[in-house]
Amino acid sequence: MDILLQEFVTITPINLYRPSTKEGKKAKTDYFRERPFFESGGAKWDDSPLNKSKVGDWFAFVQQSNGKDCIEWFQIIRVESYEHRPNYWDIPQHQRRNVLYLSSKIRESSFSEWKRQKKYRNGFFLRGTIRTSLVFS
Repeated sequence: MDILLQEFVTITPINLYRPSTKEGKKAKTDYFRERPFFESGGAKWDDSPLNKSKVGDWFAFVQQSNGKDCIEWFQIIRVESYEHRPNYWDIPQHQRRNVLYLSSKIRESSFSEWKRQKKYRNGFFLRGTIRTSLVFS
């Protein structure tokens, strides 16, 4: 599968070293909880605030701190409504986000290179889950 042929990606930052908020700690815990499923498929995550992710879109975890510069790429294989959220996903601001089911991990790449190709400003730092175009300008 060619990532560049897809139109959208839902992308979320994971700070594995120094979460700065209670919610950051929960994201880190949930990331490690889902990690065993990265190779076999079946990992899940919540959608962006607008719940616009679709089956076939890409999903990416980004590590962008403490010397890490990595994107882990997956494809969204199923979308369920927020009623299917696990009970341990309890960040209040996320309660209406859909559940995204992910393929096995497809590849890893450099976040810095992705930012350069997207022409993001120098110093851009991803904060929070977003859905964005994969089209490079």
